[in-house]
Amino acid sequence: MTLQRKFAGLLALLALTVAVNIGTAVWSVYFLERELAFPLASIEEVLGGITRLKVDLRNHAEAVDPPPGQTPPAPAEAHATLAAAAERRLSELEASGSYLVRSGISTTRNLRTRVERIVALSRRWVEGDADAPAELLVEHRRARALIESMQNQILEDAHLAVRNGRVMRRWALFVPVPSVAALVLACVLGMSFMHRWVTRPVRRLRRAAEHIGMGDFSYRVPIDAQDEMGQLSAEVNRMAETIARMQEERVERERLAAVGEMIRRIAHNLRNALGGIRGLAEVTLAGVPSNSPEGDAQARIIRSLDRFEGWLAWLLRASSPLDVRPEPGAVEPWLRSLVETHRSSAEARGVTLRLDTSAGPDTAAFDPRHLEQALAALLDNAIDASPRGGAVEIRAARSADGSGWSIDVRDQGPGIPPENREMIFRPYYTTKRGGTGIGLAVARRIVEQHGGTIRVGSGAEDGQVPRDRGPGAVFTVNLPTALDSSAAARSGQGAGSGGEHSHHRG
Repeated sequence: MTLQRKFAGLLALLALTVAVNIGTAVWSVYFLERELAFPLASIEEVLGGITRLKVDLRNHAEAVDPPPGQTPPAPAEAHATLAAAAERRLSELEASGSYLVRSGISTTRNLRTRVERIVALSRRWVEGDADAPAELLVEHRRARALIESMQNQILEDAHLAVRNGRVMRRWALFVPVPSVAALVLACVLGMSFMHRWVTRPVRRLRRAAEHIGMGDFSYRVPIDAQDEMGQLSAEVNRMAETIARMQEERVERERLAAVGEMIRRIAHNLRNALGGIRGLAEVTLAGVPSNSPEGDAQARIIRSLDRFEGWLAWLLRASSPLDVRPEPGAVEPWLRSLVETHRSSAEARGVTLRLDTSAGPDTAAFDPRHLEQALAALLDNAIDASPRGGAVEIRAARSADGSGWSIDVRDQGPGIPPENREMIFRPYYTTKRGGTGIGLAVARRIVEQHGGTIRVGSGAEDGQVPRDRGPGAVFTVNLPTALDSSAAARSGQGAGSGGEHSHHRG
């Protein structure tokens, strides 16, 4: 999830919390109005109407039977008018829904009956009934008692409403508490997520910048998310790797430049000595029969010196870009010539060289001069690693699909530990006394320029280990058979100077 979506979700949570708080506040106001204001307003309306009705009935009763010292009773027609007014007052009161709720159905019917009885007796009095006044007074007393009972009941309801209002107020004050707690929780979660999504990753990036600024390019930013901060941390890690690799390449170039300068000085001195040896060998060869063993030995010396002179020329060009030019060539004669060149040094160490090209291709695309340099480094190491009486096998073979071929160089030495099999191809890594540590590194570069690969394994892996010998090491060079169109582009890359590299020490 991206950082933008995370913050959008957090803002949505805050907005929801605020909306809930607003809704709770609106509901609380409405609830208080419904539970307090409406009941009290209806009580006031009903109680006022009943009080006015009570006043109308009292006026009518005083007109029928005035208090002592008051005016004489009003005429019967006035009594009827007052009774009709009281009946209208009751009709208005009954039109209110609150009246029926507060008084109850039976009470309202009873009061209606009393008022209608008073109106009927007032009419009988107007018509001349002499018993009507006495009955009117009885009905007035009953109606007044009923109204006072209703008033007491309504007042009691008012007291209950007030007490209920106090309870509702406490509830209304408690209701916002969860909403406020939710808002506080949302704020706390927001701060926690802010620390987790932004503050902590930024702190890690700042710490990484400090380490990288001090030259610690091995420091890596921990990545625990796939958002923008996680992607930025990954980019910082890649940047540190790139800077470290560039520094290593720079140091390697500087060391290669120093080695190249040293090689140029050594090669200049060696050429003078080699020229004298070659001249002496030519003079000796001219003085012996052509088919004699001495003549053959001198010819081999001259060929070895010529090959060594070619290597010196290659070493002098080591500081220049590697120019690999694969071209079709015969595989068997080239490999046999290379093996014959190393046979003398192998025999001097009591090691036998065996060449097998029966399974190899007749022709392939390769640069004989550069690839010879790579295989020479492998042969030299194999001869040094093999014990006296051992053998070094050089075998060429086609690939299963026919698109490539391989060269195996197998010795009978102690082998290479698995943890060192990658390190031996690094420049300047060597355990051989007097070695420069660049022979296998250059060999790997040359093979890669041909579009191939080089790897090392153990002879014990394929079970071809003599009982009285070590497991040995097997270097396998895989190459394409046809011309590789990308070789020209790769040939522009620089390579280090040649040398020796041990693959079996420690």
